[in-house]
Amino acid sequence: MRKKLLLLGIAALLGTVFSFARATQDQEVKRLDGSTIKASEIDGTVEKLMKAAEVPGLGLALFNGGKVAYLKAYGVRDKEKNLPLTPDSVMSGASFTKVAFGYLVLQLADQHLLDLDRPVCEYLPKPLPEYPNYADLAGDSRYKRITARMLLSHTSGFANWRWLAICLFGRGNRFAATRGRDDHQSAPGKINAGARLSAVGNGSQQHDLGAEF
Repeated sequence: MRKKLLLLGIAALLGTVFSFARATQDQEVKRLDGSTIKASEIDGTVEKLMKAAEVPGLGLALFNGGKVAYLKAYGVRDKEKNLPLTPDSVMSGASFTKVAFGYLVLQLADQHLLDLDRPVCEYLPKPLPEYPNYADLAGDSRYKRITARMLLSHTSGFANWRWLAICLFGRGNRFAATRGRDDHQSAPGKINAGARLSAVGNGSQQHDLGAEF
């Protein structure tokens, strides 16, 4: 009797799993133009592109009406250990975070908590050169002209990877240098792709801001 119940339980479980698999494959996601695409088509496209570009792992989230319509992880997160990538795997957001952070900054501006055209140094509890990563700016007053608007629009004059620029070209190049030469330095207010805005000692972490807004 117990054996029969066990077999029935396994059969019911397998039926549920297979039904879920079929439902997932038949699931449809709405495109921006109003048309729909099946989950199986999404998977086929993703796997094809991953193979062509030799991408080992990819996480995908599609939204319809502000809600997650399709969530799936493909491939592996560790090729050597062959560990699968899962929807819960932690991945670097890199520049994808710029959109979210920029939106948070604009919300602060809307609430008059931040002036986009006020020098950023005026919001800091101590002068920028007193922070270890910016000690090389001591004696260079140009940092006092940098505003949030400049940082958000990549016109601060700072290199995208400032620490790397310093390692390669030396601390004499405080602001961005296209070839590591002083005559190519970019002053605040001039376009320099990649300059970023980040929290420097103001007591608020970006993830706290995100949770608040």
